[in-house]
Amino acid sequence: MALRAMALRAVQQSLIRSRFMHPRVSETLLAAAAVAPEGGELWTSPRRMAFDHAVTEAELGLLSGAAQRAFSSGLFSQSAADCSLAPLASGAADEELLGLAVQELVACLAERFLQRAVSAGFSVHLSQTSDGDLKLADSLLAKLSPPSRKDLEENPLGAEQGYGYWAPHIDKANVPDYDVSAILYLSTMGEQFSGGAFAFNDADADRIVEPKMGRLLLFDSGPSNLHQVYPVLSGTRLALSVWFSRSLTKDAVGCTINWFREWPAEALSSVAQQQLTVNQVQLPNFDGSVKLFQVMHMSVEQASKKFLEQNKRHVYNTPTSYLELLSSFISVLAMKRKQVGTQQKRYKVGLEKIGDAEEQVSGLQQMLVEKKPKLEQTQKMVEEMMKVIEVDKAAAQEVSTKVAKEEAEAKNKAQATQNIKVLEECSILQQFRRATANGDGKYPCGKDDDDAADVDDDFVIV
Repeated sequence: MALRAMALRAVQQSLIRSRFMHPRVSETLLAAAAVAPEGGELWTSPRRMAFDHAVTEAELGLLSGAAQRAFSSGLFSQSAADCSLAPLASGAADEELLGLAVQELVACLAERFLQRAVSAGFSVHLSQTSDGDLKLADSLLAKLSPPSRKDLEENPLGAEQGYGYWAPHIDKANVPDYDVSAILYLSTMGEQFSGGAFAFNDADADRIVEPKMGRLLLFDSGPSNLHQVYPVLSGTRLALSVWFSRSLTKDAVGCTINWFREWPAEALSSVAQQQLTVNQVQLPNFDGSVKLFQVMHMSVEQASKKFLEQNKRHVYNTPTSYLELLSSFISVLAMKRKQVGTQQKRYKVGLEKIGDAEEQVSGLQQMLVEKKPKLEQTQKMVEEMMKVIEVDKAAAQEVSTKVAKEEAEAKNKAQATQNIKVLEECSILQQFRRATANGDGKYPCGKDDDDAADVDDDFVIV
């Protein structure tokens, strides 16, 4: 594993030193090697491998939009259809420029696919069987949809031989010049379509690959990779198919493509219009914005030339750079519009609250104006009532004083009456004692007159 990791790093370093290597791609490869020595692939073998996120979002959007526009015509109503990139350039002027842009993008992607394969270990297979360098041989946009009843009758499912797209086949048996096949999926199974899985028909079992937008499948085109596509059940399955060859019989083989040639102004304008239209970007000055992107890209190209003359160093301005410019503008515009929309909504809600408060205050003011006379009348009644209460309070105070005085006099009289009553009782008791006393001056109880006098003294009231 350590030797393999060192070999991968050596290959990546050699790719970075290549003058045909885009700097951003080299940074991606180094980052992948630093994080995951396996290159981040889903799975690999000497003859087949699969990767996710093989292209950028902008590149994927351009390819997907081109495929949808290509197959929107009634010419591709059959269940399986292939469209070369050339027909994209046979229509109107904007279609022609869009086709040229897609062709050049596919050429760049093909080179990147090979570099990704080399960095992930597919180079083992290439070095063992290679008689020459692999070159881009052909590329097609492919569309698959549910087969018709007639298609199934002519090419039954499960038949060993057939011409339906679901029949097992070998790419090199169909086209001997093909050495390596690659498929970039432009739609996702379970979202845009159902069914349509890719299967390698190995001797022991089928190896299934589920199509996913942005997923790259790369494999040897020879007999070791017998494969098929399961029938699509619903929706439309879109993909970009690419083949590489070493054969000198293909016109494309042996030709060197200048990946970094300048795009004409018309092509820049056409691609910008297509990207803005696909993403439904509404601009107040649409043509002026498209012109702005065109001028920005061309000014960078001019600055790159001056930088090369002054510092003898290349700065590559590729189709991906232009697509990323458009993608960044679209994403930033959407983000800012969302922020402005949120602020606008907040201001609107705030103004509505202020308006409601003003209406409530106005209603309260009107109510105060209407009730002011009643309040003044009530205040006068309260003042008059307070005067009456003060008068009644003074009268009550006078009556209370008089009652208190009479109550004190009554208490004095009651006390005097009580004293008189006690004196009378004492006098009667003394007379009774004298009448019942013995002749010797003794009381029956044995007390003498002095004692009786002492007893009588107890009843004297001072």
